[in-house]
Amino acid sequence: MKKNLEIVGECFRKAVKESSSLLEATETFARNVHETGIPELQPYAVLMKKSGEARKESYLSTKLVEDMLFLAEHIVLYRSIKEKSFKPYIDFSGRKKSFQSESKKVLQHLLDLKEPTVKDRFACRLTFLNHNEIEAIQMAETTINDLISFFCGYNPEEKELFLSWIAHKSSIDKKDKNKIRSVLKLPFELVLAEIQSNGQSPQDNIYIPDKINILKEYRYGVKNYVANPKETGYQSWHFVLHLPDYSPSCPGFYVEFQLRTFAMHWRAEFDEKASHNHYAETKDSKYNLDKIFALSPEDIGIEGVRLDSNGHCLDMVGLIQPKIFISKAVQF
Repeated sequence: MKKNLEIVGECFRKAVKESSSLLEATETFARNVHETGIPELQPYAVLMKKSGEARKESYLSTKLVEDMLFLAEHIVLYRSIKEKSFKPYIDFSGRKKSFQSESKKVLQHLLDLKEPTVKDRFACRLTFLNHNEIEAIQMAETTINDLISFFCGYNPEEKELFLSWIAHKSSIDKKDKNKIRSVLKLPFELVLAEIQSNGQSPQDNIYIPDKINILKEYRYGVKNYVANPKETGYQSWHFVLHLPDYSPSCPGFYVEFQLRTFAMHWRAEFDEKASHNHYAETKDSKYNLDKIFALSPEDIGIEGVRLDSNGHCLDMVGLIQPKIFISKAVQF
C-alpha cells in the first residue's frame, strides 16, 4: 500500500507541474493514476476523473451557492423583522474546496472503505460576529432551524408567508425576487449526518451550551460540534443539503453549511490544535497523506499559484487553498 500511495503522490505532482491550468491538472492527474495500470488504484482514477468533470462544470454550482447565500441573508433578515431582539451580525461566505484537499479526502475515504462522494466541495459559511458568545450561539441555532426549514420546505405555511413578504419588499428588485423563488422551488434534502463520537474537549477556554435549540426533527442532519466539540477544541455546526437526480437544476449537487461564532472561527483559523490543518494532519496520520500530496515550489506549473520555500502560498485558483468566491458581512 505504501508504494501505491507514493505513486499517487508522484502522479499528483507531475500533473501540477506539467499543467498550466487547474482544470488541466485535474484531468491529467486522473489520467496519470489510470495509466499506472495498478488495479488497486483504478477506482481512485475513476473518482478523480469524475471530480475533474464536476470542477469543469462548476459554474452553475458556484452560481447556485451564491444564490443560496443571498436567500440565506434574506431568511435571516425576515427573522430579524419578526423578532426585534434577533440582531445578528453575520459574515456570509462561499467557498470551493481546494483540489489538493479534495484529492486527499477521496483517497482517505477509499482507504477507510467509506462512501467516497465529496459532499463539501462547495460550502456556505455563516460566521456570527457578535461579541456575546451565548447570544451568538442562540442566534446561530435559530438560523439553522430557519435555513433547513425554508430550503427543504418543511414548513410550507411559513414559506408562503416569507414569499409574500419578499413579493411586497420594494428594496428587492424583480430579478432578485425571481432568484429567491427559483432557489426555494428546488427539492433540497437534508443529508443524514455521520455519527459523532462522544467526549468533550478537555479545554476550559471554550463555551459549551447547556441547552440545544436546534429542533429535534432536524438534529439527524446536523453535526453539532458546539455541544460536542472535537478533541482538538474545534466547534461549529455543519449540515449538508443535497439535490436529488430529478432536480431541474444541478442534479446530484451537494453543499455543506457551516455556522460558527467569531470566537469559534478564530480558534479554527489560528489555534494550533483546533485549526482545520491540525485536524487534517491528525486524521490522515495513519496514511501520511499530507506528505503524499505535498508540493514544493518547483512542482508548481499552474498559473495563478505561487509557493515559496518558506511555505508562503498565494493561490488564486484553488489548488492548495480553498477558492473563496463570495464574502459579505451584514449587520441586521
